[in-house]
Amino acid sequence: MGVTGGNLQIFAARTVEARDVIFEGGRAEAGGAVLVRDGTVTLERCRIRGNQGKLAQAVWVYHQAQAALRDCVIVGNLGDGPAVAAPWGARLRSAPRASWLK
Repeated sequence: MGVTGGNLQIFAARTVEARDVIFEGGRAEAGGAVLVRDGTVTLERCRIRGNQGKLAQAVWVYHQAQAALRDCVIVGNLGDGPAVAAPWGARLRSAPRASWLK
């Protein structure tokens, strides 16, 4: 496992929007499913399940990155860290119906 995102990696001020996507089976040192570094991601109506990450089980957002989770379900992920993490100046927003479960 490298310092990456298992299914999706966003770097260098890129902007990505994903809707109605299932992120499953990813394995990485950082975010088991998604890693965002110095970029922006919007995940809407996504299912993030069955991933494994050390720093974050599912989603790792860091440096000057931004992530918005809208109507997403994050469940059944494994790892040492929380399901979702946004350290070191990152911003994380979730809509009222977004939920993550261990």
